[in-house]
Amino acid sequence: MKNPCNAESVRNSIRKGWRSLKDFLYGFFLYGMVQEVEGRRRQRESAFFLLVMGDLVGLPIFPCYYRFRLLPYCIAKLGPWKRNTLRPKDLFSNVSD
Repeated sequence: MKNPCNAESVRNSIRKGWRSLKDFLYGFFLYGMVQEVEGRRRQRESAFFLLVMGDLVGLPIFPCYYRFRLLPYCIAKLGPWKRNTLRPKDLFSNVSD
């Protein structure tokens, strides 16, 4: 019969406890700040896309040379940006923020 209290199971229990403690402390101290930074990044990215690719959503901006240079790097995020920009917004959608 195997001993249920062998060294490997003790190590796994300690790792699991340590990981749980790390996740708890991350959520307690850093989660809000990370969400705030991600929100600001999304806002800046949206403003950048609006300046560079604004005519795709109906904003009359003269197409610049840099738009075509940046297009290969932006093509993956272009579809979600257009959906988010053109999505109907409610007056009270940002009340919880």
